[in-house]
Amino acid sequence: MSQGVDHFFYSNFQILPDPRTKDWFPGTNFNLTVAVVVVYLIVCLFLGPLLMKSREAMQLKNCLAGYNLTMVLLSAYIAFESFMGGWGTHYRLLCQPIGAPDDKASMRVISAFVFLKFKHSFYFQMVRAHYVYFVSKFIELMDTVFFVLRKKYSQISFLHVYHHGVVVLMSYCSFRYLPDGHGTLIVLLNSLIHVLMYAYYFLAALGPKVQRFLWWKKYLTTMQLVQFVFTMAHASYVFHPSCNYPRPLVIVLMINSGMFLLLFVNFYRKSYKEGKHITGKKPKVK
Repeated sequence: MSQGVDHFFYSNFQILPDPRTKDWFPGTNFNLTVAVVVVYLIVCLFLGPLLMKSREAMQLKNCLAGYNLTMVLLSAYIAFESFMGGWGTHYRLLCQPIGAPDDKASMRVISAFVFLKFKHSFYFQMVRAHYVYFVSKFIELMDTVFFVLRKKYSQISFLHVYHHGVVVLMSYCSFRYLPDGHGTLIVLLNSLIHVLMYAYYFLAALGPKVQRFLWWKKYLTTMQLVQFVFTMAHASYVFHPSCNYPRPLVIVLMINSGMFLLLFVNFYRKSYKEGKHITGKKPKVK
């Protein structure tokens, strides 16, 4: 299947796997990526609820706190590296082309390791930030697993499941074929959102004494809506005649962002406009 996907992108869009990422696991294996998504759907929608049917809901307070704090740090790392690897340094906001495999401008060396003479082993760049972002999408599938173990089935909505499954597949394609350049702004924006989102999750996991201060969850969803609108507007610039950036995946990105926008607007309306959102519940912001 992996070779079939490569052939599809080349024969239809003349896009080949990026030479910098074509050997980076798990971006080398589309079969595995699809298998993980399929197992995720089976476990979270069918097998998990079936196994938990006769069991008490787990609390997982310490586990959730540790997991969410880890995701805060991981998201902050991705945001920082994508900022230093391009969007805060030499990238142009409008029409940033794909970099050359030996593009030193996208690389940064941790000076503390230079004296060890391992200089080339410690390059951090947009491509590497994108790789960690891609891997993090597999880790985020645990969000749903925790819902199942805690029997929070109302949280496992179509929006939640659709988002987690589709983002894994989208991240595979973007990392394998377009690992840097214009389309990676979503890596920076989404990671910044996730810093705040998982910080909220971490605080919510500390219990009712902290949850009553989490009045700002509504604004996380608002920020996500703004992100989708900005992402679509930013991506649309690649259709300018002067922009030399592959367009097929950008079209898919825009369609997917539009789908998310509609789903989140519906969630926002039901949760806040109709007064159904309960203080302390985790906001469905991704």
